[in-house]
Amino acid sequence: MTQLIALPTHNKNHILHWIITKDCDIDTIKNTQVLKKLVSDHHLILFEVDAEKPPKVKRKITSRNLKTINIEKFKSDVKSELQTIDPENIENLNDALSRILNQPAPITSKQLAERRSAPWLNIRQAKRERRGAEKRWLKSGLNIDRDIYNAKRQNVKTCIKKAKEDHFSDRLKSSKSCKQLFGICDELLGRTKQRCVPNKIKPHELPKEFAAFFQDKIDNLRQNLDSYHVFNDHHIFQGSPFNSFKPVTEDFV
Repeated sequence: MTQLIALPTHNKNHILHWIITKDCDIDTIKNTQVLKKLVSDHHLILFEVDAEKPPKVKRKITSRNLKTINIEKFKSDVKSELQTIDPENIENLNDALSRILNQPAPITSKQLAERRSAPWLNIRQAKRERRGAEKRWLKSGLNIDRDIYNAKRQNVKTCIKKAKEDHFSDRLKSSKSCKQLFGICDELLGRTKQRCVPNKIKPHELPKEFAAFFQDKIDNLRQNLDSYHVFNDHHIFQGSPFNSFKPVTEDFV
């Protein structure tokens, strides 16, 4: 392991902040700098990492442009299609309605990059005031402007903490059952559950597949139980019996 910071990182000339890397990865850290012209008593460390940027998490969405549908023609097509479909066959009805919808408003899909932001970061006014105070201080360099900027910066931290507490409190209070409460806790802790339903099976066939799986499982259990042979033969013991016991003495032990 190698420590790459050789300059003080605190205004008391202490090295409190390090950059530690393996010897084999030392070339991935480049252009290390220690900036001392900041408000904090701790200095800022800047460096470049020779690494690839992780890909953005993308989500596929599907949609229809329902505004392009001619309502009168759509009603006429549905009415004429219903006259030729067996009312007891739900699958044919779904296929027919999907086919009619696909003509004026086909399904379109696209990939969207997820940009999730914390729901409690809604304190725009406080951040706007902080940014204005920072610009005034950087322009004038006066101590009074620096103190005002520090106060605005601390106010933003306080507002974020308060907004975060209120958000969590409102979410927990909105739960009406233990199930919702645990679901909200999992969401706040980042423990999201992935969908376990197979994607290759059509939705209308999935219940039948589940029913067939459990039915086959029960049938196999019954067959194995029927073929299981229980030994009921009474085997008579032929060895020497122990009919009586004598207590053990201290001398014997």
